[in-house]
Amino acid sequence: MAKKKKRNLWNALLLLLAVPIILYALPTGPISGVTGGFGEPTCSQAACPLGIALDSGPGSVAITVPGTYNSDETFSVTVTVSDPDQQRWGFELSARTLNGQQAGNLIPGTDGRSQLLSSSNGIQYIGHTVLGVRPGTTGGVSFDFMWEAPDVSAGTVIFHAAGDGANNDFGPSGDNIYKTEAMSEPPQVSGQPPSVNDGGIVHSADFSAAPVSPGLIASIFGTNLTKDGATELTFFGSDGKLATTLAGASVEVNGIAAPLFFASPGQINAMIPTELTGVNSATVEVTVDGQTSAPQTIFVDPSAPGIFTMDSSGIGQGAILHV
Repeated sequence: MAKKKKRNLWNALLLLLAVPIILYALPTGPISGVTGGFGEPTCSQAACPLGIALDSGPGSVAITVPGTYNSDETFSVTVTVSDPDQQRWGFELSARTLNGQQAGNLIPGTDGRSQLLSSSNGIQYIGHTVLGVRPGTTGGVSFDFMWEAPDVSAGTVIFHAAGDGANNDFGPSGDNIYKTEAMSEPPQVSGQPPSVNDGGIVHSADFSAAPVSPGLIASIFGTNLTKDGATELTFFGSDGKLATTLAGASVEVNGIAAPLFFASPGQINAMIPTELTGVNSATVEVTVDGQTSAPQTIFVDPSAPGIFTMDSSGIGQGAILHV
């Protein structure tokens, strides 16, 4: 009987000793698939070690990537997490094409502060290590690593990152999670006509390729989409309407000029014309300096809104700026 009691006490002691190991091992790296991109959760929506509140604190996360990339070249990437109230740090990042496929290869830095995490569905994830959390460091930190670019035929590459700012008490209370994204484009070829990527016309709200509806804001991704690589934001014409030409580019949907919000060499944000009614599909063409892209077909639904939300997933809390 005494031996049984002694054995039970020993088992209980082992269990108590195991608890801190389970808890405090978590900061050695985040779980995979929580960058907030392509409908993924962030640490505010899944069981993550360092935080719970999404973009609710005074800090931020930023990604520094090359504006353009060349095939198979290796570039430096920096993720910077900042928060004036925190003193423990973490991050996770992915690099994907616009259709959600892996883009290039992520390579951990030589300082031991970043590591490759478990891949999921062919997607690489890179995140912090136990050395990278730097407990007691106030204000913010940076994580430096490398990215080997894919062939330029992959088109626009979108980087998604979630950054953790924690108060170093090993619990989620009072911690913050921030998310962001950045893009890198293949080089623009002078004199070449604009080209729209296959499947490159999507909802601006969540980058989904679902049918569009009249009045919806769509994003058009491709190459050589503006004149001389220019970038321009929209303006209102003398008629009080949005411009239909930006940075030398115009967009027609079934021959109707689309109002434009933004134009850059790799992306144009346009409104699907409200006149587009009674059709199930439409063709989209981009014209730059007299050259027109090959027509791309989109499907049209009279009521298929794209909802802008806080985490850019199209679901959850709406991105409501004025109530």
